[in-house]
Amino acid sequence: MMRAIIRISKSLSLLVGVIGIVLALFFFAKSRKFKALTATIEASASVLEVPEPVPELTILYRGKEIEELYVLVLKIRNTGNLDITPKDFFGTFHFNTNASVVDAKIIETYPDNLGVALEVVGPEKVGFTKSLFKVGEWFKVKVTLLSAPQLDFSMNRIADLKRIVVVESAKPRTFPALLKYILQIIGGGLAALSIFIVAVNVILTVPASRTRAKEASLKSNMHTVQLAVEDFSTMAEGLYPATINATVAEVLRAQGHAAPPSATLSIVEVGAGDPATGVQIAESENSLLPSSFRNPLYGERSKPALGTWTERRVPQWSEETVGIVWYVPIGVKGKSAAGYMIYGVGAKQALSLVLTSGN
Repeated sequence: MMRAIIRISKSLSLLVGVIGIVLALFFFAKSRKFKALTATIEASASVLEVPEPVPELTILYRGKEIEELYVLVLKIRNTGNLDITPKDFFGTFHFNTNASVVDAKIIETYPDNLGVALEVVGPEKVGFTKSLFKVGEWFKVKVTLLSAPQLDFSMNRIADLKRIVVVESAKPRTFPALLKYILQIIGGGLAALSIFIVAVNVILTVPASRTRAKEASLKSNMHTVQLAVEDFSTMAEGLYPATINATVAEVLRAQGHAAPPSATLSIVEVGAGDPATGVQIAESENSLLPSSFRNPLYGERSKPALGTWTERRVPQWSEETVGIVWYVPIGVKGKSAAGYMIYGVGAKQALSLVLTSGN
């Protein structure tokens, strides 16, 4: 049951992690550097609108009769994430009102020393001169016109300008807009949380994966020892050694058998250490185990890799026994034994795998 819960938890963590990565890439794409302007129409109204016409009222402008007079208040703001510098301008940046311009002037700037200057560059066009226009800075311009304006901005007057957005004066958020804003915040938080979960999983699973790989090598060592012990038994008339460093000749003589002079092989020739606490493997032609036999949880020649456990119980875990393969003789009689068991001590406890004689 617990393993099933762990598997489900890992699957959900992986799913959340994938979603988080996708969202993170999405928000990263949205955060790329670009230049953009937003023109907010804060006011656009006729100043000559009256509830009732006034008979014989004539309004003149520069000696000519006019029927309409409009005032446009426009806030232009750098809403990109890159500053616009004087060298980015190609001539005068302007916008077309599609209406005759009477007058245009700056009425407010942020910061106060923005240093932007307006000029009327044509009968229907208003432009501003080259200046440093940093992210978040803005200015307001008031334009007086002889008819209702229809704004048209020229994109090719500023280098690499990605977009110009024209919007009406700021209004309270509608429910769909508010919901979209909330979802963006939740999405960003979920992306950050997902990345955090993935990072934690990596931190927790990588060491565990390494430990599992090392314990798999420890199991391989146990099988290697078993093959060496069975080879020993073949040479010793079916008998097994009572210790890992007992020779074939010693086991044969202990049972009254004749031993050839060449019967000098043992499971291992001890390089250093006590078989009862774990030994290092010596490089010798008389050892059935290869000299490359190592403690996989340490991988150092100086660490014990093999030992003889004289008690018929599972070897106790300790920092000194981690990674050691234990040979446990059964039915000991002098230098020989009738059988054996082989244990391995993992990173935190003895392995559940137990190898025995005859299997």
